[in-house]
Amino acid sequence: MRSTVVTPAGLAHLSNPTTTDVYHWFTPFYPTIGLDAAQVWWLCRSVSGTNPTSEPVFQVATFRQDNPSTVSSFVLTNSGALTGAGEKSTVLENIAAALSTAFWVRFGLKHKSSGVGLAQAEFGMQASFTANGEVLGTETHGLFTAATQPAFVPITGMVPAAWFGKIRVAWLLESLTNNFKWRLAYRTAPTATATAGAWAPITGQSYGNTTGEGCTAEIAQTLTTTDFWIQFGIDYALSGGTTPGGARITTLTGIRR
Repeated sequence: MRSTVVTPAGLAHLSNPTTTDVYHWFTPFYPTIGLDAAQVWWLCRSVSGTNPTSEPVFQVATFRQDNPSTVSSFVLTNSGALTGAGEKSTVLENIAAALSTAFWVRFGLKHKSSGVGLAQAEFGMQASFTANGEVLGTETHGLFTAATQPAFVPITGMVPAAWFGKIRVAWLLESLTNNFKWRLAYRTAPTATATAGAWAPITGQSYGNTTGEGCTAEIAQTLTTTDFWIQFGIDYALSGGTTPGGARITTLTGIRR
């Protein structure tokens, strides 16, 4: 079923003496899994000094919320940005492409002085967006191996396969040593008490060993069984040699329903 999130309405007194955009975030970060379209309305009132110019924006974070990256503007209608006091809204815009390799998104305004002098005013904003996903949780594993034969570790519990449409996983890879490699995997089970089947790589996932943050797109995994349960995990091994290697991997996993 399609569901929608409406963020709490926020108010903030903001000022900017320059014609350079300053950003103010009215929402916390939300998961991007299952998020396709968003819409924002905003207002400006109680203007003092030079008229401010304001425009809604959103920002993504790959994994860590304290390390966000790209800021994107909405496609604006009704003559674009708001200058001075008033209210406006965006179209209901599909922003999925801008979220394609990020696990988090937040919404806010950029504002600046429209001319010479300090622009200050009270701004309000509220966002709504589709929310057809669920975060399954976060896991941290210190992995170590001396074999080129794959080993596996779960990063989620068993969840009903009926829930699963697509998967998105973000990660932070640290403390990499030697020829360690890893990729995402899954397995299924017919009943709650049955032994799960063999692990298999998630579609399109090749081995990697780059340190830092990363995030998949939403991946459609075709299930070849009628099993009731599905579980996601990490497939890891050495890419060559016999010198033991390892890494610390923290994952965030979400599914689109």
